[in-house]
Amino acid sequence: MRHLFITIATAVAFMAGCTREADFTAIENAVTRSFTASFASDDTRTEYKGEGKIEWAAGDVVRYYSYDGGGVGSHTVTEAGRTAEIEVELGGRSSYLVAEVGGSGIKAGTSASMTVTGAMSSSQDGSFGSAHLAVAKVTDMSSTSLSFATPGAIVKFALDRTDIGSVQFRAMGGETICGDADITVSWENGTPVASASAGKSAVKVEAGGAGTYFFSVIPGTLSKGFRIDCYDARENLVGSTSYSSPVTLAANEMLNLGTLDSRLKKSISSEQ
Repeated sequence: MRHLFITIATAVAFMAGCTREADFTAIENAVTRSFTASFASDDTRTEYKGEGKIEWAAGDVVRYYSYDGGGVGSHTVTEAGRTAEIEVELGGRSSYLVAEVGGSGIKAGTSASMTVTGAMSSSQDGSFGSAHLAVAKVTDMSSTSLSFATPGAIVKFALDRTDIGSVQFRAMGGETICGDADITVSWENGTPVASASAGKSAVKVEAGGAGTYFFSVIPGTLSKGFRIDCYDARENLVGSTSYSSPVTLAANEMLNLGTLDSRLKKSISSEQ
């Protein structure tokens, strides 16, 4: 992911990791291989450290499969760091390896697409690790490296005030930006891109007051822009803001909305 705060031009105008249970299905005629896992363009996964480094965390679960319709395996990262050593059980017929980190499950697919559960949902906790689904694919089976990239778009925002308990981000054109079931990841000219056959046009992000928050969305263009509604802990509306021009949320990029506080209004037209 071209990480470190890539800001989409239209947003400029607007402005002015956890551990999960690993599931495992036996892989036939397995061969054990080791890969060094890293992230494209200095991108990383679970532990956000300002504008600098982010690292793998011990307990991150990498799930993978290695041939069409084959079994699903998993590896749990044991040490934090910029890279992680991943040990996998490859199927005897393997001509590729597909892997993901950040979802809650993976279904064996093909070399062209994979299905991930528990990612880009309509309710997110605001942490970078939770927002950051990343996937990797290798077709050169002599390689010992796995390079992960982000198939969704990540949105970042900040809050200074302490009375906001949740933030809702809505696509005003009704576009699907999240899915509560399965997310499909396909490779387009070598780049992974997420999509959902069914989903919602709004994402709710839990906020614990002042801080920096992140959430992930399905890539695409929001034809009528977006609206942001902020609520207190009792779900009372604190304020809203909106941006009415088209905005493209691209896979493997981050949209930085900046600090929301000064732009919040108590009332706003439902058409905005």
